[in-house]
Amino acid sequence: MDQDSVLHKIVTQEPAYSRLLFNLIKCCPTFQREFLDLILGPQYATMVNIEQIRPENDIPEYGRPDWDIRSDKLRAFVEIKVDRRRWLTEHQTLTEPETNALNGYAKYLSEQPKDKHKMLVFLVPGDWPTDRLKDKFPQLEQSGIELKIVRWENVLSRIVKCEDAHHDVLLEEFRKLLQERFGPMKFDDAERTFLLSKDFTTIYSACFKTNELVEQLKEKVKEKLKDRLQAKIEIVIEPDKPTVDFFGFYLRQKQQQKNRLLWVGVCPEYGSPISFGVGGDDQCFSSEAFTAGWQGPTKQCNGYKLAELPETLFQSDDLVKAVWEKLAPVMDRIIAAA
Repeated sequence: MDQDSVLHKIVTQEPAYSRLLFNLIKCCPTFQREFLDLILGPQYATMVNIEQIRPENDIPEYGRPDWDIRSDKLRAFVEIKVDRRRWLTEHQTLTEPETNALNGYAKYLSEQPKDKHKMLVFLVPGDWPTDRLKDKFPQLEQSGIELKIVRWENVLSRIVKCEDAHHDVLLEEFRKLLQERFGPMKFDDAERTFLLSKDFTTIYSACFKTNELVEQLKEKVKEKLKDRLQAKIEIVIEPDKPTVDFFGFYLRQKQQQKNRLLWVGVCPEYGSPISFGVGGDDQCFSSEAFTAGWQGPTKQCNGYKLAELPETLFQSDDLVKAVWEKLAPVMDRIIAAA
């Protein structure tokens, strides 16, 4: 079984996937051919070179597509999604909800010269809700726009086809990254042994309860935020699927996607079933609020400064209540600061 990709802790959000993917097709000609053929089709893939692909190109009044591809005979926007819970942004929404008129990227493409083939491509996970786009196909087709949905699983299979995949270190690491996140599920020897061991039931029960603990803490956080709407703080699940490294949720200020105020969840590297804390790149007031609300010992985990909860806490008859009593003062400080 593959070792974990060195990228899996670095490349987690959609912008990072978009930039890495662009750099890979720029540096690896065989993968560039395979990928463009996948998203554009063989007819138009041969008409495009790397200089005609503009990542995050700002189009005033219409937004900023992940990729803007333009050639003499083609104009295409590519939108990259890695989280099944993340739907379309305002500019990616294809039609107005009330009038059903074309909106955002679709409207812009419809206004391009008729002699150009126009495409709107969505690169998405296999479980992304593409059914919600189906009713848009006829209207886009009538406007001369081809809507295409490509799966990350298809990208993975194209990488495998590349003759230099195992010789290009970065491309191989990207393959591992996609395999981890979007590939079929596999168990290694150690995991299979564990599944068949007599301890499996006990450990599975503990894992299930830990997941439920995170969910109940999230509900308590939601209730607290309902009373403090002026703080404009929202809950974000990350990652979209639990991983071997961590799972949980974090708080951020609305309209500020890079602003993480507080993380709550499970980090096995930390050696504790549950904790909360702040990252090194969080806003100064968030770190100060955490320090003011939690004055106990801390520990570093995946770049986060986490509260080191005492082992005796996990002997409590009501663990949700016990952890919440530690978390609530930090929440109060962060909400007040925000």
